[in-house]
Amino acid sequence: MDNGYAYLAHRTEDGNEQALSEHLHSVATLCELFSNEIVRDLAVLAAELHDNGKYCTSFQRRIRGALVQVEHSLSGAQLANEFCSSPFGTLLIQYVILGHHSGLPDGGSCADMDDTSSLQGRLKRKAEDSGAFREDYLPGKINSDLIDNLLSSLFEGGDIVGMVETYAFFIRYVFSCLTDADFLDTERFFSPEIDRSYTGDFSHALRLIVNKIEAFVPDTPVKKARAELCLHVSRNALHPEDINTINMPTGSGKTLTSLKVALEIAVREGKERIIYVIPYTSIIEQTANEFSQILGNSVAILQHHSNYDFYTDGEKESVGYSTAEKMKKSSENWDCPIVITTSVQFFESLYHYRGSKLRKMHNLANAVIVFDEIHMLPTDYLQPCIRAIGYISKYLNSRSIFLSATMPEYDELFGRYIPECRYKNLVTNTENYAVFKNTNIRYIGEISLDALAVRANEAQSTLIVTGTKKMARMLFKLIGGKKYHLSTSMTPEHRTIVIENIREDLKKNVKIAVVSTSLIEAGVDLDFEVVFREISGLESILQSAGRCNREGIRKEGNVFVFSTDDSQKGEVQLRRSIALDIIKNNADVASDKCIKEYFERVFGFNADSIEKNTIAGDGKSPIPLNSLPFREYAEKFKFIENDTVAVIVNRSDVTMRLLNSLRFGGLSAKRSLQKYSVAVRYHEFEQALKQGLIEDVCGVYVLSDNRLYREDYGLNLEENRDEDNIIMGGE
Repeated sequence: MDNGYAYLAHRTEDGNEQALSEHLHSVATLCELFSNEIVRDLAVLAAELHDNGKYCTSFQRRIRGALVQVEHSLSGAQLANEFCSSPFGTLLIQYVILGHHSGLPDGGSCADMDDTSSLQGRLKRKAEDSGAFREDYLPGKINSDLIDNLLSSLFEGGDIVGMVETYAFFIRYVFSCLTDADFLDTERFFSPEIDRSYTGDFSHALRLIVNKIEAFVPDTPVKKARAELCLHVSRNALHPEDINTINMPTGSGKTLTSLKVALEIAVREGKERIIYVIPYTSIIEQTANEFSQILGNSVAILQHHSNYDFYTDGEKESVGYSTAEKMKKSSENWDCPIVITTSVQFFESLYHYRGSKLRKMHNLANAVIVFDEIHMLPTDYLQPCIRAIGYISKYLNSRSIFLSATMPEYDELFGRYIPECRYKNLVTNTENYAVFKNTNIRYIGEISLDALAVRANEAQSTLIVTGTKKMARMLFKLIGGKKYHLSTSMTPEHRTIVIENIREDLKKNVKIAVVSTSLIEAGVDLDFEVVFREISGLESILQSAGRCNREGIRKEGNVFVFSTDDSQKGEVQLRRSIALDIIKNNADVASDKCIKEYFERVFGFNADSIEKNTIAGDGKSPIPLNSLPFREYAEKFKFIENDTVAVIVNRSDVTMRLLNSLRFGGLSAKRSLQKYSVAVRYHEFEQALKQGLIEDVCGVYVLSDNRLYREDYGLNLEENRDEDNIIMGGE
């Protein structure tokens, strides 16, 4: 091709063209901005080589209309060793470039043939000549001393698994930088009207939260203790470490204290964003609303979870690029001052192989990351979760904060998996804890549901928390008087309404009984006179106790732990057994001693499964770095075993309108419908589908017989459909 030929990266339908050299330069500039010092040269080189294959004749013909297939990522991967002198660096770049469209590949083995999708197999293919890049855009040569030295020090120290995990972490991190940079530059070319800018004034936000906290009148012992604890934690956070723990009792103001501390650290250290990682979507919605009320427009707050609808009805009808559209775009890479997301979204994204998930990873750098209810990390996933938190904190210049009222002692796991990280307890004076111990927790043995139903009406306000939805439903039917039911058999929108009704009745001192599954234990600030809790893990028992005499207004609240003839399996039964043993042998089960013993026994029993969960193999003979199973590991990394299908309950004008929107191609309606859905176990779903109780409507499943959804306790596919069960549409 002659010197006047333009090598193109992209071309619009109306003929607007982006030069390939311009695209490579722009992506490299963004990668330099996104990456940190340890891998910056590697990220830039990966950007400069990622579309090298587009210099080949076939691709240039294709972009001008020819119908030819081109594997444009291969050429840059094969050229990596020419421009990078380090084998570690070269291999990292090869993983990243080969995966920048299809996702990080498994490394595979040296026996893989060129028709396989593994890294080692694909590198055996012959790439079409793309030598024209040498005249158009020639990258500079680099070494990768910093990453080489880090990995070598881990190897020489005998931490082979740690070396493999650290290397895999940096591959994902550079992959995140490249995929986000590539997407953003491509988006800027095709859709220049998109605005991703946000204002985030953390200093102003800090003043607002300080004003809010100072406005509380400490006119009760509990309120006074909250204020003192907040001040105590804030002082200890003046010099934070990589990981910081805030172990505060239920009802002591953890959320506001953590927000104040996070903002203080962000202002002092110039952090770019604050990220809250929370186990339940219900807590996310409550937390986001609370933050928005306090912080107003000082900072943008992004909610990223399955039930969140980015659009209001008005915005759906508006013309132009709305705030909602901007927020939806930000959910792709978390480029927002405050992000509130789920534990599932956070950790499954970090260990995914696809660019659409990993794009956000680089925006975890230079952040304050708050992990609420940290004790709820699944035991089998403790190693990858702790490693991820440690690496982000240590290598990406972030601060992590652990929040819990039942904080496990992670010292041993920190020492084993992230020995390079420093950690600190921000609560060193626990004298005020006694103020929050407003309950007496007693084990009352096995009790029948009939007897429990009678006891439900003995107090002015009673909460009974069961271990299963089936038991909650059975017990609810037996209780007389004014009563409420809460479980995931109800849609999120329905549960919100019921919780507000309960809150109003408690304020008015109406006599009520509430039967709930464990969903009421976290993020639902209700205060009952008496609480009954079916035997469960100690952390759940103490969370339920936090719904009793919460403000310390009564002299003492009673929490009764009971057993039934219901049996469980696996981890649930293990935690039940350990908790029951501790309750029977200790007067104060909420003591630090009991909590420590409980988690030591849980972690000890699961030691083998914790140790084995690593991308590095079984730990005895770690896999070679060019055989890392990114896809295989990601597909097994299921934070929550999700064998459910979302079923929409169409019983209002809102759901009817959203479903009609789907019929006319309104894809955004799918997300909006989540708050009107119930998660149904797959085997129940299959049976209901065969029976015609559920139908497919434009790609979503909808309950076709609303008589199976009760206003009092939600969906029950096993319910007899008699006249008493009929619930007609309308809200």
